[in-house]
Amino acid sequence: MPPNVRSEPSPQRACDIASFLVSDFIKAALQSTIDGINAGHTILNIFTAVVLALPFDLPVDIGAAALNGLFTVLTSGTLADFEAAEADSSLWAGLTCAVFHSIQGVGYVDASNFAAMESAICGYSYVHTDVISAICSFVSNLGLAGVQQLQNSGALAKGDCSGCGAWCYEWNAANGFAPAGTIANGTHSAATGWHAQDTVASGNLDFRFNFAPTQCSSCTINYTTSANNGSAERDVRGYLGGSLVGSFGFDGGAHPSGASVTSTAFGAGPIDEIRIVLNTDGLGSSASIDGIHLVGTGVCPFGAPNC
Repeated sequence: MPPNVRSEPSPQRACDIASFLVSDFIKAALQSTIDGINAGHTILNIFTAVVLALPFDLPVDIGAAALNGLFTVLTSGTLADFEAAEADSSLWAGLTCAVFHSIQGVGYVDASNFAAMESAICGYSYVHTDVISAICSFVSNLGLAGVQQLQNSGALAKGDCSGCGAWCYEWNAANGFAPAGTIANGTHSAATGWHAQDTVASGNLDFRFNFAPTQCSSCTINYTTSANNGSAERDVRGYLGGSLVGSFGFDGGAHPSGASVTSTAFGAGPIDEIRIVLNTDGLGSSASIDGIHLVGTGVCPFGAPNC
């Protein structure tokens, strides 16, 4: 397991390692190999140049086999394809996202996800198929042991996976209701959700999630209320650094059979907190949050996407 020097959540660790493996190692090795071939160097000269160019120690036995395979493919293929690929930022961004999505559930590369990561790289769609074949062979020759040694240095990197597409995370009866968040009023059940605390005059539910900043494009809440809200608060708020970013309200009526509300009120900017308040009016009244469905882009701050 690579060190977690910044105490990052698993998805951000996965992003850091994915960025490192793709940009700081695979791309750097490809560039050094292209430069060496253009300069007429031998594979030994190229291997030395790659080792000196990398900001970490490359295991000789693993690196030699992988680079020899890369050298063989490049010298037998169309070098112009590889030169075009090396300069194509969209390729490296796409491969970073492919690796990120493969390993974000664990947070790093291990025996449970190496095959998925390898398949994501080898199956990546690109105009120069010979380039993908070469990168695929390179990673396959590194193997799980090689990638695991390399990712220790990747733990020190800082990746940005904000462009890696949409994520979806939900709390419901099928997925369970964890994490519970921080509850100010009410109770939480891992099986049934959040429930209002019954007071003398009302049912009060107030809880929040705090998480690493992320873009949340849509929020859906499923809820049940036995009575209307009277003058009591019912809303969902998104914050960033304690400042309100956006909010939306629930219907104020009674919904004993359940209801749902969806909003894009949090906009395109990041948030790092969601607070949900759902109150009812009257002695013995009740309220519950029966499901939460969030959609965003970049790194899912709650762990691996589950919907």
